[in-house]
Order: sequence, then structure tokens, then C-alpha cells
Amino acid sequence: MAYHACLFRDEGDFEPDSFRTLPEEHDGKRYDIIIGTLKNREVTAKQSFHYPTYIWTKDAARTH
Repeated sequence: MAYHACLFRDEGDFEPDSFRTLPEEHDGKRYDIIIGTLKNREVTAKQSFHYPTYIWTKDAARTH
């Protein structure tokens, strides 16, 4: 599946294999939040948002 993505942090900022995908909705349109555990810290943070291209246009994802 193809996605538009909004990256918040580099993958290298996180512990390996700590990523999870959380589905969310905005105005009835699904997108995924990718979170992980930050290196050397016991806290999770957002790594990116993924917007399926069959649901979201590039402009709609950009303005969200």
C-alpha cells in the first residue's frame, strides 16, 4: 500500500523493534500513527503519520 508520510523523528532515535502502529481517524478518514520507544529513555514518542493514498490526497495529508 502507498502512503503519504509526515516524519517527526528519525528512525535512529528509537530503540530497535519498538515501533507500533496506532490507527486513527480524522473527518472519517483513517491514518496511522507510528510510535516507538526513544533510545536510552523509557518513553514513547511519535515517529510519523502515514496517510493511505487511496484515502488521502497529498494536499489533504499535508494540511492535516
